[in-house]
Amino acid sequence: FHFPNDPPLTSPIHSRTPASAPPVLNSRDLTTETDDIDEFDCANILIDPEVRSLGILDIVLCQETREAIKEIKVLYKSFFDNGWTLTKLEFLEAYMLLEKYYEQKPNPVTGNLIQDVDRMQKAQRYLNFSMASYDFFGLDKNDFICWEYGQNTVSVPNYMVIRDPETNSIIVSIRGTMSIADVITDVLAHYEQWNDALVHRGVLRSAQYLVERSLNDIRAAVIKFNANSINITGHSLGASISSIVTLLLREKCKDLLSRGIDIRAWNFATAPCCSHDLACKTESINYIYNFVNENDVIPRLSYGNLMDFRELIKFAANEIKNGEYKKLKSTERLSKIFSSIDSYRTTLKSNPSSQKLYIPGTIHYLYKGFYRSHVKSSLACYTRDIVCEISTPDLFTDISLRRNWLFHHFPDRYDRKFKGVIKFLLKRMNDEEIDKIESFWRKWRKMDEVEHVSEEGGKRIEKWMSRSGHF
Repeated sequence: FHFPNDPPLTSPIHSRTPASAPPVLNSRDLTTETDDIDEFDCANILIDPEVRSLGILDIVLCQETREAIKEIKVLYKSFFDNGWTLTKLEFLEAYMLLEKYYEQKPNPVTGNLIQDVDRMQKAQRYLNFSMASYDFFGLDKNDFICWEYGQNTVSVPNYMVIRDPETNSIIVSIRGTMSIADVITDVLAHYEQWNDALVHRGVLRSAQYLVERSLNDIRAAVIKFNANSINITGHSLGASISSIVTLLLREKCKDLLSRGIDIRAWNFATAPCCSHDLACKTESINYIYNFVNENDVIPRLSYGNLMDFRELIKFAANEIKNGEYKKLKSTERLSKIFSSIDSYRTTLKSNPSSQKLYIPGTIHYLYKGFYRSHVKSSLACYTRDIVCEISTPDLFTDISLRRNWLFHHFPDRYDRKFKGVIKFLLKRMNDEEIDKIESFWRKWRKMDEVEHVSEEGGKRIEKWMSRSGHF
């Protein structure tokens, strides 16, 4: 299915053969009618959906689009049926209450700060390449290997494969959500079995399509340019696809790996896309780098988290109507409600309402606030500087409503954060160098006090300097 738009833009290499439709995995008769779902069974609905017929649309639309629309219907039904009785006003009140609740709750941090300036500078560079997938500006046409844009097809990613002459590497840049087809791919949140794990279906199909379509081109480019690495990058939906593409390429290019060619992902604002076992697999941790900007909601947004958020909204709405709080003062009332929400959130985390998805690989969390001032110190300090720490997938299973949750998702906000982190790290390095110099001069002054610098004393100092090295 194609949305009415400009004709697709594909590279000459791709135009030789028609694009194959994404594989339909674990297909079943999707026109079978079912009764309304009385009790939400996450495992059955997410892995093997079965919903009502679309009527005339079953004849008009292709199978891929019919399947996508039916999955959306299942998601809508699972969220707004099964005990959902809130009016729009009640929903809005509960939403605003949760926003106030999260304002006084800092995001959880590990304190495991990154000290590697080189990694941050590389990440900022690959962020620019991921942003280039939205716009060709700044790229030399001779560096393009192959590309595919404007297909506007469900589960078909928009991407380009280019050469970075500065690092002599091949870069696969995958665009994030930018069209209606991308939105539908986002919400194909049913889970697919893959490599003994569960993966977001829309992301998996998009990754499989890209690898099937461009693997030969990528291999040929590595040989042609004698490239030393393949770097896959993306933002938002593109970052999730990038993660699975990286695992697929490492699986299918073992010969390149044996020749020392590194295959790695640099992802930004990655949406959760796989089960915990795959997210924490050694292969994922070592070769998939993710970067999350402070309050960005997309890295916290998955079907399982959304279902927990649904239950939290319902609970908050009931707490607002709780008659026991009416006699209390507004501040006491709010404090009691927040305490109840705390307890309920703990219960939800220990007994989640649905199977959750996680961000695969190593997570770098960029934020402004507390940090540990010294590596060996347990003392936490507050700073207005931007810092980056290694985080864990479990800290991104809560949809926290903060007023800047959308703005923190934009690529330019990520770029600002990287500039802040690099500035902070360079400043710390400079401070450490100054400390070393001051320490040296303190040592020198102490020696000067002990020994009177006479002609013979000067010789002793000269001998000490030759033993200790240069200044």
